Amino acid sequence: MFSECSPPAIGYHGYSMTPPSAGPGTYCNTTDIYCATPVKVQVRAKTWLLPHRDLGSAFANGWNKLADEMKLHILSQNLRFDDCIAESSHEEYKMLRHHLRMTPEIAVFSKEVFYSRNSMDLNGLDISDPLDAEVAIPPQIAMPFVSRAQITVRLSRNNDWPVLFACFRILRKFPKFQYLRVVFEWTQNVYVRDLIEDSDKEKWISVYESRVNPKNVEFGCKGEVIFRGIPVLENFDGELVTPNDTVIDNLYEFFKGKVLFDH
Repeated sequence: MFSECSPPAIGYHGYSMTPPSAGPGTYCNTTDIYCATPVKVQVRAKTWLLPHRDLGSAFANGWNKLADEMKLHILSQNLRFDDCIAESSHEEYKMLRHHLRMTPEIAVFSKEVFYSRNSMDLNGLDISDPLDAEVAIPPQIAMPFVSRAQITVRLSRNNDWPVLFACFRILRKFPKFQYLRVVFEWTQNVYVRDLIEDSDKEKWISVYESRVNPKNVEFGCKGEVIFRGIPVLENFDGELVTPNDTVIDNLYEFFKGKVLFDH
């Protein structure tokens, strides 16, 4: 089992037991449950439940009687996640591999559910050269299924903007792609020679305009643009300035105008 915070309480024939405690974001020891009759497992944290032996012919017979739509729905309970699937989503990929080993049919349905009902995080390697912009491409088996994705562009860096154009090229490989979320993120201060007034809209926009490609990026799918963080300028003396609310709104509109979707 995997627990992110408080350990789960497990019911066993009317009794309960608590596995070893684990701190936030840590792994606790695996807890094996052996029972001859059904039990109800109640958890207070993110928990992975996996069978560790053959489910038997009764399960196979019952599964084979289900309609394909019901099978997909059942598998989505295990293989659909709230967070985007990234290269670092080790536990999520571990769950997928577990299902791929069950039966040939479950393997086929699991690939479809995992890649079509989750959003893929396309951010790839750190970019040192704008001409080498890369995104994290899902594996070849995912191409027929991927329909949603997210890409993050860090606005405090000169060389992040090309990932949008790399993303545009990659998404054309997905025949069923439908929705893209673009996240513009201010994570670091931008260094300038002279600070500007917090209300000077034109100068604030000019600071970031020099960091983006003059061409707009137009995606042939639906999508949205969201923002994280607050823009901050810093001069060489360490003085800081942030824009007022009106200028922030103007910056939002400027960047939204650079990324177009097929609405």
